[in-house]
Order: sequence, then C-alpha cells, then structure tokens
Amino acid sequence: MTELLLNGQPGTDISCLDRGLQYGDGFFTTIRVSQGKPELWSQHLARITECSQRLGLETAEPEVLLNEISQVAQRHAECAVRITFTRGVGGFGYTPPELPAGNRIVRATKIPAHYADWRKQGIRLQIAEQQLGQQPMLAGLKTLNRLEQVLLKKEQQQRAADDLLVLDSKQKVCETTVANIFWQQGGQWFTPSLRLSGVAGVVRAELLQNNEVTIGDYPLQSLYQAERAFICNALLGLVPVTHLADYELPLQQPYPLQWRTLLEEV
Repeated sequence: MTELLLNGQPGTDISCLDRGLQYGDGFFTTIRVSQGKPELWSQHLARITECSQRLGLETAEPEVLLNEISQVAQRHAECAVRITFTRGVGGFGYTPPELPAGNRIVRATKIPAHYADWRKQGIRLQIAEQQLGQQPMLAGLKTLNRLEQVLLKKEQQQRAADDLLVLDSKQKVCETTVANIFWQQGGQWFTPSLRLSGVAGVVRAELLQNNEVTIGDYPLQSLYQAERAFICNALLGLVPVTHLADYELPLQQPYPLQWRTLLEEV
C-alpha cells in the first residue's frame, strides 16, 4: 500500500533533470482529506485549472486525481494530500520544451497535531522582518518557487513565533508564512487583494465566494485597529489571532454562521 504515486504509479524515481527541481517549474496544492473525501475539492480544482492555464502546464482529469487521492489516503482517517505538477524534463536552460512531458506527484502525509490546538486556542503573530517581492505574473499562484517562504520560516523558527505576518515590498499586508489573513473592523471583514504577491488559498476563495468581504491593499496599521482576526488555509481551517505583536485582539464574539460551519468542517 503506497502513500506516494508518480504519474499514477507507486515509486519515487523522478529524474534529477526535472524542471520542477531545476527551476521550480511547476505548482502544487495541498488538500485536507477526511474519511477519503477531499475537502474543498471544487476550490482545489479551480486552483489547479488556473495554475495550469497561467503557467502552460498539463495536468490530469479530475477523475484521475480523485482516484489517486483515494489511493494514497486510504490508510488514514484524516491526512494531507499534496498534488505536485512539474513540466518534466526538457528544454534548454530556462527555455521550456515545446512538447513537455510533465510529471505528477501525489503524496499523503499526516496533518500537524498542533493545528487542532491552534483552532481552539488561537495564535500569536509577530511581524516578519523579511518582505515578499511583488510579481503580478505569479501573484496568487502556489508555484514551486517557495524560497521566500523557506526564508520566512527560518526567521519564524529563530524568533520562536507561532507564525509571522508578512508585508510586501510596498509595506502592505499580504499573508502569514503559511496562511491567508482576514480581520474585522467596524463590523466589516477585510482581506488583502494578493494582486501583486502572495498565495490565494482555497479557504480564502471559499469565504470570498459566500461572504461579504472587502478586498484591498492595506497597511499594517489597519490590523492594529481590528476587532478580531483569523488566519486560514486548507489544513488549518480558521485559526483566531489572539495577538499581533503586542496588540491583543478580543475573541469573545462568535464568527458568522457560514464561517463557523466552515471552521467546524475544515
């Protein structure tokens, strides 16, 4: 019984010349799977479609992906399944091959145990010293180019922080090292636009689709006026923010019904 499939077959024998390894030429999505069911599947599929179109990468039919998810997740009542797509081997230097033969990797792993504690207790965010660069060609996509996030995670470890709130190079709020962020002020919910940097998460997409949220480019000061805030991604669900640096956020008010339902389900 395998927990990793390469192009639908058990094994890890991928070429060291794969463009995903050489240039980060590809993308991925990470799915929470519960009792064999991929959660927020329609949003993950929308991400796969958008990344495929914008990057010019072939993927696979949804039925194929669902079958492979089921195979790698069958040993787990609950797990994370990452689907990675690369452009495969070929081309010269940065120039991609005219007829790429891409690779698809589907892998199941455990969900970090502390995520459940975070959902109940909330987390403290510190402000990252490093910033995200702006690149509208790739903004929103979950590409294999994650070096910024790796360096941010290294900073988080050194500072022993739960997570870091990250600004972009124009000093606008973007995201945390692993999640999108929402906050409420004056009864209205807000979230960054991510039009120039950051990753547009599937939980974020679900919330924007079903709720009234104001999207824009906001300075850090906006969060210091927040009544409450939370971060979210496919594995975390919704996690309340209890502190932003030294600023304490109240948590006594309940989330809207639709958001509480998502919090319970994801």
